[in-house]
Amino acid sequence: MTGIVRYIMLGIIFVGIAGLAFILINDSRKTKNKKTETKPKNKKAKSKSNKKTKTTTGATQETLPFKSIEIYSEDNPTGLILKDDLITYVGILEVKGINYNLLDIAEREILEKSFEMLLNGIDYPIQLFIQSRRIDIENYKKKYESRLEEQRNDLTKLSDKIEYYKETDPENKEIEQLISKYKKVQSQLEYGEKIKEYIVQRCNQKNMLERRYYIAVSHIYNDSKFKEQLTEKEKLSNAFFDIENKASSLISALQRAKLSGKLLTGEEIAELLYISYNKADSEHYKFENALKSKFSHLYTTAEPVERKAMKRRLEDLQKEEVKLNQEIDELEEKVGA
Repeated sequence: MTGIVRYIMLGIIFVGIAGLAFILINDSRKTKNKKTETKPKNKKAKSKSNKKTKTTTGATQETLPFKSIEIYSEDNPTGLILKDDLITYVGILEVKGINYNLLDIAEREILEKSFEMLLNGIDYPIQLFIQSRRIDIENYKKKYESRLEEQRNDLTKLSDKIEYYKETDPENKEIEQLISKYKKVQSQLEYGEKIKEYIVQRCNQKNMLERRYYIAVSHIYNDSKFKEQLTEKEKLSNAFFDIENKASSLISALQRAKLSGKLLTGEEIAELLYISYNKADSEHYKFENALKSKFSHLYTTAEPVERKAMKRRLEDLQKEEVKLNQEIDELEEKVGA
């Protein structure tokens, strides 16, 4: 009896162990299936994250804090800056400065008093702006060269005239005067050539800067002052006359202090802004060159050179593939024949 009971107990234990093993196996299969099911989801997520985002390109104008530079007319190329609000116009007056340190005490007092009167007489907002520029030695070289060329021509004419008088009228008293004048012009020419070489060497060895002084005058369009809405051209004309009147009063006040000024043209305003936004590059890449080459975009939309080379290589491979397929077709026709 005890033996039978023992066998029954062993059977129950075996069945329990087998059932437990079956449950564990099923659980492990379920976890494996869950893992295999989650893998493609991760792949999808990765593929979504690896998608390339589209990049948009923009022009330089979109990054600048103004809309455009407007020119009044072809006959009058005075420029005005139109700001982003489309109602504010800004004209820039350049002031030719003087060396304050070279003035004596009385002249300094007169200058300070005149400037005080100028500020007290203004009933509209202005902005003073000083810009430091590297001296453009190329322009100075051109000016010196043109002046030296004129002196060389004068020397040639004097020399020809002296030779003519020596041959035709050697006793003419004017020959001595021409010879003294020739020597004077010759010494001026030699001195000018030395000055030009000295300035060029100094500028090459050291950065020489010059300061330029500006006064910005603004005009804000107010539609409440007009019975009808003005056109863009009428707004520009109204702004121009207002800024021109303000600039004229400023120039008159500056002349009392023995200073001069003038409103900048559209190209001069563009050059001023170009140098302000490109301090380092403007020394190497001049504004005139940028203007001629239409250097007006910040981002390039040209296709990369590498991509062009790959496309060309792909086209060559496609042509080679077509050629090989034709050769295979010809061989098959020969074999079939």
